[in-house]
Amino acid sequence: MKQRSSKSFRLDFILNNLRLLTIIYERIGLWARGIVSDGSIKEITGKVRMLVAASLAPPAGIVGMASAIGRWDMAISGLFLLFLQLCGINFSAALLFRVFGLSPQATRYQRGKKRVFTIALTITVIALAGLLTWQFSHSPNLQRSSLAQRANAQVQKTVEQVGLAKLVESNVRFTRSNIEGQDTLLSVVYVQRQPQVTASNEEISSRLTQSIQAQLLKQDLNVTPLVDVKVLEPPANKQ
Repeated sequence: MKQRSSKSFRLDFILNNLRLLTIIYERIGLWARGIVSDGSIKEITGKVRMLVAASLAPPAGIVGMASAIGRWDMAISGLFLLFLQLCGINFSAALLFRVFGLSPQATRYQRGKKRVFTIALTITVIALAGLLTWQFSHSPNLQRSSLAQRANAQVQKTVEQVGLAKLVESNVRFTRSNIEGQDTLLSVVYVQRQPQVTASNEEISSRLTQSIQAQLLKQDLNVTPLVDVKVLEPPANKQ
């Protein structure tokens, strides 16, 4: 079981949107130059609306729900993702529309002002830079998904290196515990002993727990790793 190592943090959401929006806005640009029919553009516009809704609805819903139940940490995380998505969509849309022929000098938009594009793009870039600075300066609060994936990859690597057991499944996630001053990273790891290993289940669990915690601390994730290793035994007739 392999997990990809994530170093793009929450920019994964932006990159996915960019890939999809590139295809759609390309057709919109062609339509603006009269190459695509009006019927086709209606279908494309519907897809754009669906993509925007899929990007913005989840974080907006989290903000509303978190506000209602008084979880401001969740609300802040949702707001961060919402603004990041908005900036990413605005940045990609502005560039793609310009690349594919939309400009203040086009016949369809003669009243456009040249400076609006530059100003809007500058504001968006500044906002993106500010959001990313905020993200990196508040680790791990705004990087939990990516850090959990990174930690999960390290857990799997450590189990393989120790060699006492084979990995069955690993689940790494941040908890919503109320322990003051602690960001808890909970790792629940299921393993099956190697055929040649004679150590007890307790010894295997203890050694793996210590190794995993040591490796996670070396990653400088700024978290408190709590690890629970469960050694599973296959049915007797399958051994």
